[in-house]
Amino acid sequence: MSAKDQMEPFALAENSLALPQVSRTVAEPSALNDRSGPVQSALVQSAMIDHSALIHQPDPAKGPVVGTVEGFDVPLLPTLPPPTQADNLPPYVWTLIPNIRKLSKKWDQDLWLCRVKGTLHTLGIKDVISKYLDRPDESHPSYQNWKRWSQRVDRWLFTNVGEKIRFRLQQISPPLEFADVTMEHILRLEPNEDDRMSVEVFNMWKMRRDDYDSAAEYVEAWSDQVQHCRRLDIGIGYYVATKVMLDELDEEYPVITTFVNREIREQDQTAHVMDWVNFSTIVNGIMGCILAKENPCRTPLE
Repeated sequence: MSAKDQMEPFALAENSLALPQVSRTVAEPSALNDRSGPVQSALVQSAMIDHSALIHQPDPAKGPVVGTVEGFDVPLLPTLPPPTQADNLPPYVWTLIPNIRKLSKKWDQDLWLCRVKGTLHTLGIKDVISKYLDRPDESHPSYQNWKRWSQRVDRWLFTNVGEKIRFRLQQISPPLEFADVTMEHILRLEPNEDDRMSVEVFNMWKMRRDDYDSAAEYVEAWSDQVQHCRRLDIGIGYYVATKVMLDELDEEYPVITTFVNREIREQDQTAHVMDWVNFSTIVNGIMGCILAKENPCRTPLE
């Protein structure tokens, strides 16, 4: 056969490809039976299975189902309401929430937020500031309990931010009322960082024992602020910081302050170059004495 004869079946017609016509002959079923015989036909028919019997049919008596797993009905579970801020709060009782170091600058926000969460977690009321939990509806059985806790924490947050931040919060309209929104606004505020140094020094000199619920809280906050200012190279010496702290505590703990002042006088030649180790030793000693008096069963490490 020539090449032309081989290509003849693929001749183009009207710009289309005409495929060769292939003739297929399908054997009649009778012919198959004739070749295979009646025995094979009977075997084929006996092997036929009614698959409809294998299809699982849900039991209407069990109620609606969402599907089946390995032949067992999966029931349609009731829809649970989303969790809210009110679900895990304790019953409202007026509680003294300890104050923390006031937030006055953006770069100290993480530490401040950590202290806020720790304080509220101890009381079991941290959920009222959560942005991941919805507020309860007024129909929620614990709505009134949540409302009282949220408003209580809202007022507490206002007292634990600096004057500039508090002033800016007071300008918001409508007035802030609940803790979660107040916290959101606090975290979005950007204090002016141009006066960073003056703000730090001002905050340090403004600290007074009367601003704290306990002497231990004052000593801890004063020590933190002194060390923070020292890291910024704007702080006072540890000797002066110690004397200021003792002056604030003198009326409340005269025995302790007298003892520490006497120890400092005995080392007067080197007191003016007091380092962080000596300052922290004095602070820890004072904290231990105060805690032993305020909480006899508590140690400084607790």
